[in-house]
Amino acid sequence: TTYGYDAEGNTLNVLSLATTTPATVDLNDRLTSWNWQTYTYDADGNLTGNGTDTYVWNARNQLATVKQGSTTIASFSYDPLGRRVGTDFNGNAASYLYDGLNAVQETHGGTATSILTGLAVDERFARTDLSGRTDFLSDALNSTMALTNNAGAIVEQYSYDPYGATTASMSGFDNPYQYTGRENDGDGLYYYRARYYAPA
Repeated sequence: TTYGYDAEGNTLNVLSLATTTPATVDLNDRLTSWNWQTYTYDADGNLTGNGTDTYVWNARNQLATVKQGSTTIASFSYDPLGRRVGTDFNGNAASYLYDGLNAVQETHGGTATSILTGLAVDERFARTDLSGRTDFLSDALNSTMALTNNAGAIVEQYSYDPYGATTASMSGFDNPYQYTGRENDGDGLYYYRARYYAPA
């Protein structure tokens, strides 16, 4: 993959498999079109649409809902400290318990999953759910490269392009903590606390 940039460092095109994808940016360096999709923003600079999804933000500029047409595909809730404490993806609701900035427990449908964290932000060692303990193997960017089970066998591997587009090798294993240790929401967005990131 080859990337082309303008004088200000904005990505203008990506050459992959002999196909060029054009991009345009506005005077505020915001992406306005990419991959034949149009991007729109509100007065606060929040992304409101990408040609497929509509994004609704609350008064604190936190992403509240994602819609496709009139259907809500994701909704989010936050605590007074700005931490995301609730998610709902197509009716699959989850809640989160924090120790500082790190989530230490996820609850899905009444079933709790504990997360063993370190002292650093996003430092995760393991998750334990009904199927047992899963350990994280991370690279220098803190991106999860592999997950191992209690026996030390690899149960999932991940690869990333330079901007974080993620590929899981063994598919279907439930682990949201991927690129740079952040949560892949599975809807094309990564949750980075104060902002959401679309790697592709």
